[in-house]
Amino acid sequence: MSSKHSAEFKAKVALEAVSEENKIYSELAKKYDISVDEVLAWTSELKSNAASVFGGSSQSHAHHTSSIIEDVSIESDDSIFIESVNHGVENENLDYNKLFLWSGLGVVTVIVFIVSLIFFSQYSYSNAQKNASNSSTYLEITKLKADQTEHLNSYGVVDLEDGVYRIPIEEAINKIAVD
Repeated sequence: MSSKHSAEFKAKVALEAVSEENKIYSELAKKYDISVDEVLAWTSELKSNAASVFGGSSQSHAHHTSSIIEDVSIESDDSIFIESVNHGVENENLDYNKLFLWSGLGVVTVIVFIVSLIFFSQYSYSNAQKNASNSSTYLEITKLKADQTEHLNSYGVVDLEDGVYRIPIEEAINKIAVD
């Protein structure tokens, strides 16, 4: 590797390599007239030493955060604000009576809705059965009337031994009217 390049130039090439992931390292090397190995090395160095850019070392972020929190002291007249900062969230002091009331009301509403659906389905089913029954009764009555009409308008034997015969009703009325 060559060390004839300045730190600014190395940082520029490494940042461009990191920020433009879709560029191929060889294209970047050709652009700046350097080797691909140099681009890869500078990129690796930038990644490993990026924390030092911000004035830190390779210590963990959690260690820094905990030391910062310990050093903070807050003075304010607003006790809710101070409590919120100490806990990290605002203490909302839930009203459990209202929570249980609205939860119970929601559950009761769902139960009433389900029971209503069950009664409605049973009512619809019984109406469908009644309509089917009425339709079948109507069909039976219509068939009986058709059979009776055919019986009244046809010839036939009622009692062969006594010599009783059946004739169509219209013809019987005409015979009675002529006599």
